Amino acid sequence: MVFQYILEALNGLILKCGDGERISIMCARHARSAMLNSLAQDYAIQCALANEQLRTHAREYGGDTERLTGGSLLGKASCGRLWLKGMVYGYDDQMLFKALGQALESLLERYRDTLDRHVLPDALHAVVERQRFSFRHDYDHLCELRTQVDLSSPRTG
Repeated sequence: MVFQYILEALNGLILKCGDGERISIMCARHARSAMLNSLAQDYAIQCALANEQLRTHAREYGGDTERLTGGSLLGKASCGRLWLKGMVYGYDDQMLFKALGQALESLLERYRDTLDRHVLPDALHAVVERQRFSFRHDYDHLCELRTQVDLSSPRTG
């Protein structure tokens, strides 16, 4: 029964990492600046690596991670909303920066919730904490870059 508790925590993180990967790939695909494209690709890779690491741990606890592909339903809806906005208004880097930021915020919220609400074995807790720290660093970096982009963008109206 303890393993089920651990698997529920891991499954939530696996789905959120899938969401982050999906949004990051979409942002990289539509980014106009090389810097945003590279950043989004890096985030997609990091999400994929974190996802695989979490899947490995879930399998160690008897979890079946094959059904957890592609992220959560909410993550798919976020991608659909971003795609629709892009089709209607066109993609721009500020919109994509915002989408990446929202994806990282959601991911960090899940990591925070998992660490606050679940008692994980020490080794697994260390893995989750390390991943959270890495995503927090990415989020802070993205916010810094977004501020620079906002300041350099021409003002209208």
